[in-house]
Amino acid sequence: MDPAAVLKKVARYFQLSEKQLTSKRTGRRDERGMALELMYRHCAASQARLGALVGLDYTAVSRERKRLRDRIESDKRLKKRLIEIEVSVLS
Repeated sequence: MDPAAVLKKVARYFQLSEKQLTSKRTGRRDERGMALELMYRHCAASQARLGALVGLDYTAVSRERKRLRDRIESDKRLKKRLIEIEVSVLS
């Protein structure tokens, strides 16, 4: 799967533009984190490649993904949203 296609589907799910997900100070950290996590899981892309796509370096991608995984453990609603998006992206 192409990472750009995943980014587009996640943006569409949240009714955002791709630019809103990829800007440095997005204000949409959870949404961008979900996009990064799904791209990493399903696109066989390195964190460096994903970072280049969204304007972050690979360490920032790693931190965003970790922050999302940590939040998912305590926020059931966030976890449910990630699952819904994952199903949408894969279909």
